[in-house]
Amino acid sequence: FNAPEKLVDCKDDFISQLEQGDGQVRVIITMTPPYDGQIEEILPDSAEWDDMVEGIAIQQEEIISIIPQEEFDLHHQFQFQPGFAAEVTVDTLNLLLDDPAVEHIEIDKIQYPLLAQGIPLINASTVRSSYGGNGVSIAVCDTESVGSWTSEMDRMILQCCQRCL
Repeated sequence: FNAPEKLVDCKDDFISQLEQGDGQVRVIITMTPPYDGQIEEILPDSAEWDDMVEGIAIQQEEIISIIPQEEFDLHHQFQFQPGFAAEVTVDTLNLLLDDPAVEHIEIDKIQYPLLAQGIPLINASTVRSSYGGNGVSIAVCDTESVGSWTSEMDRMILQCCQRCL
């Protein structure tokens, strides 16, 4: 692989996924932020926020446009995070690794929750013992990522919920 230091997971994990996926691997590509400063300092519903979202979209399109479409299956473009999820071939993976706007790449994999530890930490043992939540979906949004509850947070929740369906 070109620029293996940009791979979050070990090289062998990528090779294994490529072998299992008929020469393709599902990845999350994280780009260098197209804005100065910390996202926490940018207030939602501000011109700065709109510029940030627009900058992310432009940067995503710049990177996506150089990838041969037959070697690339776009799964999701993040709206508030500089990155996207896709299924790529090894040649496309190397093309992305060579791009200076790509900060790192990781395998897009299912992360299983650690409920045995989490339930007691949020004082939910009693509720959990009497109700299993069958048929209920829950989305957790870390408000630290936005700074305050606004209509922008509502859009983030909607985006998160749509991805979970």
